[in-house]
Amino acid sequence: MWSGADGASRGGTPRRQRLSPELADLARLIHWDGFSVTEAAQVLDLDTFIARTRYARARLDVRTALMVPVD
Repeated sequence: MWSGADGASRGGTPRRQRLSPELADLARLIHWDGFSVTEAAQVLDLDTFIARTRYARARLDVRTALMVPVD
């Protein structure tokens, strides 16, 4: 989950956004375990193109979840 310790964004609205399991697994392999996208695709038995597409989606989802509206 991408939220503060209390589960709320700065505006007080709870953030319930999570990466799907497929995106989360790929992101973990790349960011925490240090795999390249190609290596992570092999581990997850995915075509490299599919892994690259999912990784781009995961990055977009995380970026969107972390955005704070400007008043």
